[in-house]
Amino acid sequence: MKYHSTLQINDVDYPIFLLLYAREIKGIATQIQLPPLSPAPGPEHFLPAADEHLHALSATWMDLWFHAWAASSSESLAVPGTNQRIEPADEEFEEGTPIQWLWTARSPEEAINMASFEKWYDQVLSRRQVVDWRAQGDRMNEALDAGLDTIYALPLEGYFQYKVNQRCLVISAQVLRRPDWLSKALQQWLAAK
Repeated sequence: MKYHSTLQINDVDYPIFLLLYAREIKGIATQIQLPPLSPAPGPEHFLPAADEHLHALSATWMDLWFHAWAASSSESLAVPGTNQRIEPADEEFEEGTPIQWLWTARSPEEAINMASFEKWYDQVLSRRQVVDWRAQGDRMNEALDAGLDTIYALPLEGYFQYKVNQRCLVISAQVLRRPDWLSKALQQWLAAK
């Protein structure tokens, strides 16, 4: 059996999780094709945007979503939930520099109760579990040999798989909990152009 030490699993991405949370509790950017969050925020979390703010907030969210993914890769990539490709960001952030793609409230309509977000984020973290990658055997080795080096596990409901590029796969965290789903996601990643 081959051993690859280069696979990075990102299942705690604070900025991307905050964007997903903002999207769900505000009911914005509904054109993005992503499943609902899991765990679902409780009804006390929801702060739907007023109709007159939906378009502007959705546009802001989309800009931040694209920026977050552009900053996550050094190669051209397909943005999860869209049919669009983008180039990587050429910005380098120094220690202590604010993360520009973090959802920040510039107006009351954008406000998010950060204590509620942190509570939800803690729930997401409490669901993390160790994955036996060896159970994927040849399929995992094939993916690693093909260049897979990063897997993003997002807190999304049900089965979700998205090939970002030749090095990155995005899946729902629930895929990590089911070896058959993980095998299917790796197979789809390998088959996608």
